[in-house]
Amino acid sequence: MLRGRFFRRRRPRPARPASVLQTLYGRHPHAASALRRPRGLQIVPIEQIVGTTRQPSQNTADFLPLPGLRGRNWEARWQRIQRAVDKLAILPAVELVKVGDEYYVADGHNRV
Repeated sequence: MLRGRFFRRRRPRPARPASVLQTLYGRHPHAASALRRPRGLQIVPIEQIVGTTRQPSQNTADFLPLPGLRGRNWEARWQRIQRAVDKLAILPAVELVKVGDEYYVADGHNRV
């Protein structure tokens, strides 16, 4: 029986850890006690959306769900949003919290 490198099982490479989306309260610990003012609907450049209000974050830096939290239907949710965008359907507004020049997502992580 031949043995050697061609017959060895390769170990799977460990997955590279996903970069976790920063949280508002991790970056600004006293934000929970800050006054909030509704600002109405506004257009916000995507580059200014830098994090989440969820503590702890459930998303990677590119707003995908963390690998350990991806349920059976997470891809279908993204596909539904993509189909709505393709049809030019109106989606609900994303709820953001503004701190300085940065925005943190309170609701609408998948839509971002």
